Amino acid sequence: MFSLDFPIFVYALAASSTISALLFALMTFGKLKRVMRRSLTDGKLSMPKDEAFPSVSIIVHDDARAWNLIELLPRLLEQDYPAETEVIVVNDGSKSAAEEVIARLEGRYSNLYMTFLPEQSRNLSRRKLAVMLGVKAARYDMVILIGGNCMVDSPMWLRAMMRHATRGKQLIIGWAYPSLTPNPQNVRTSGGRCRSFDIIRTAIQYLAWGAARHPWRANGNNLAFSRELFYNNRGYASTLNLMRGDDDIWIKEVATKDNCAVELSPESMIAVMDDDQVTTHRLDKLSHEFTSRRPGRAARWTSALASWAWWGWMASGAACAIYGMPSLIPLIYVAVISLVLCIPYMVRWRRVSSRLHGRKLFLLVPWFTTWHPLYALLYKLRSLSRRRENYTAGRL
Repeated sequence: MFSLDFPIFVYALAASSTISALLFALMTFGKLKRVMRRSLTDGKLSMPKDEAFPSVSIIVHDDARAWNLIELLPRLLEQDYPAETEVIVVNDGSKSAAEEVIARLEGRYSNLYMTFLPEQSRNLSRRKLAVMLGVKAARYDMVILIGGNCMVDSPMWLRAMMRHATRGKQLIIGWAYPSLTPNPQNVRTSGGRCRSFDIIRTAIQYLAWGAARHPWRANGNNLAFSRELFYNNRGYASTLNLMRGDDDIWIKEVATKDNCAVELSPESMIAVMDDDQVTTHRLDKLSHEFTSRRPGRAARWTSALASWAWWGWMASGAACAIYGMPSLIPLIYVAVISLVLCIPYMVRWRRVSSRLHGRKLFLLVPWFTTWHPLYALLYKLRSLSRRRENYTAGRL
């Protein structure tokens, strides 16, 4: 039962399982640690002096989310921020509903403005056009983007994001997480847990690289940059033929090691309020599967390598335990390696996911890690089949 007399290839399988586990830990634990450390560090940083903060233009892209503006706009306009601010609402939805909201608020806030996207510009990305109009209308060099379907919980949000601008940063990447408030059932099912895992996994991937001064993607619902940086790159000129690319291809074009910062303090995070998070996640993932082929190649390769290492660990470990029978030593060895790998992994994942307002998964983390490559492959194939929809010409 505890004999060491088994074929040499069983030893090879045990070694392969160990090496694969170490490789996965090396590729994954570092990213989790980097994101966690950045979040903890940002939460403890002191604020610069009031006079150091720049004036800011807040651009709100409202695509038929007037129901949320009535609560969002006062929170933006009443931020605890020492410099001048303005809020520019770029309407791309129900014009009358948005005008009604603005009319109710403009008497109280003189720095609230509104502009509209022209209806005839349907052959361009509405999202990019909204940003371009907002940037053009902005009075101040620093602008920050936020979706009309978002909610800011902290009055210190703008300070937290803009403190990096006091150190000369021209691009500040924040985090926006899907909120459970509109429909708590969104994440109560197995599909909801899977989506949460995918969202957090994707966030860890690009936030970790950004924290390591290799930014290649951001969340367009919480992103700050200077107008100078935007115009020096001719805006979205290189991706005007694409529906998306504003938060990955453009980021890769303008971001450098020195001009970019990642902000992950609790005060800087905002919630995305969507009733139908299933559709929102599906469309967002399909578009990013298409555009992310250009930027972030190193990040994608390391992620793929980690997935192969995980599968290699499982396959070689299972084979080692099976072919080592009837001796229990290979099985015990594989079980020990599994515990040493999975327990720290689950603990780290749960902590980081909690910091990013994701589902506090624990026992399901190995399960989702196993099947996520197939989940990603499914979306990649869907993206290829919908290739035409990623181009603006395809929507004429």
